[in-house]
Amino acid sequence: MAENKKPAKIGLMTGAVDSLIFASKWTHNQNQLVFFAPKGKVEEKWAKSFLPLENVVCYNLKDKNISMAVLDLDGVVKNSDITKKLKNLGVEFFLLHHSASKFLNDWQNKSKVKLISSGFKWRKLEDKIFFDNFLAKNKLPKPESEIYFWGKPKIKIRGRAVLQDPNSEGGEGTYFVNDMSEITNLFSRGKLKKKNRYLLRKYIDGQSFGITVLSSPCTIGVSAIRTQCYGEKNFSNRRQFFGVQWVSAKELGLDIKLKIEKVFFSLAESLKKIGFFGYANIDFIIGNDGNIYIIECNPRFSASTSQLVQFPEIIGGLNTTDVYFDYFLGNHNSHFSKRYSGLMSSKFQGSVLHLETPNLKKSYLIKREYRNGIYKFEKGKINFLTPDITDFDTKGSKFIFYSDTSSGESIEKDTVIGLVISNFPLYTKSGIPKDKMKVIINKFSLV
Repeated sequence: MAENKKPAKIGLMTGAVDSLIFASKWTHNQNQLVFFAPKGKVEEKWAKSFLPLENVVCYNLKDKNISMAVLDLDGVVKNSDITKKLKNLGVEFFLLHHSASKFLNDWQNKSKVKLISSGFKWRKLEDKIFFDNFLAKNKLPKPESEIYFWGKPKIKIRGRAVLQDPNSEGGEGTYFVNDMSEITNLFSRGKLKKKNRYLLRKYIDGQSFGITVLSSPCTIGVSAIRTQCYGEKNFSNRRQFFGVQWVSAKELGLDIKLKIEKVFFSLAESLKKIGFFGYANIDFIIGNDGNIYIIECNPRFSASTSQLVQFPEIIGGLNTTDVYFDYFLGNHNSHFSKRYSGLMSSKFQGSVLHLETPNLKKSYLIKREYRNGIYKFEKGKINFLTPDITDFDTKGSKFIFYSDTSSGESIEKDTVIGLVISNFPLYTKSGIPKDKMKVIINKFSLV
């Protein structure tokens, strides 16, 4: 990559909590950060309360009634004048906090604004069939699997299995089945399409976890692990995804930590060999048999990225922000490789909680607004501390609350309308919500 030693202008979205915290940890910064906020929205007032005013730029939405809760960068580009603002200001780079789409890939070429992102071509890692083949090719542990399509005469997998649309997200497009008759029933009900291919894998008894690996030319890192937390079954008979919680190293035995390290350093090296750079958030299972089974990959920032960069102990003390920005600005050395791991020593047990609209009705009205920023939980009470989320630390029971919704907005069901990022556990070891989490949910009721 060509070197870029002159100061650059780098844009980011103020409503992307992970982006703000990410940028605040950059120690090599000789460049200018430009913070973009939607004019007239809650986000603008919040951003201007703690960010340098000269670096906050407001873009205009075409429809002032649209909620920021439903707009990622794709949506902002399509529904505002942000492209014009970027051009007028001479912004050369833009930090992307979610998956790169084809639309954004085309947009960056037309607008000549380079996205700081793993890139659109690596979206293929999210394809479950592609990733399953990648794991097999690199001899990485995964469940027994096969491709399934309508009319396939027989399957090799026996017993319980998981059938997945290769491009599904979250719980959508994932089906737990016991035999062929249940698969046939899914086709007859229109849940599966006869022209599509699906990944069928053996069901693994065990506990689900997440982990982040960082792959770069000069550094690879493996984070501590996090458990996935769910609530009770909702109206659609699916368990609602609440969020994640980091697992302290002391909760894991040495044998399993060494096994996880070996597997995920190998995965990071395999990603590096095919040219992937960035964060890869991996879902995996520790089976009841004590083995590791890798399930799927999301090559992008996630809700837990803000904690990983704010508290580097999670990934062995590595400042991943420096690695990330240096790579894109051409300040990296590919002739050596360092390894970092948070599995052995991280004590962090913070959580992430997604606040969603229920799915009992088609849409919901936002009835309340709360100040965005850092809060402290003390003696059963919640007190506001500061709007500056970059002041987040591990002292006391603190959490970030953020919502970019405004009173009076109508939001569809199953939409994330708020985020809580804590420095303390909100769930039990088995993923059940603690009383503190229930207090927070009641406090920040938006609908």
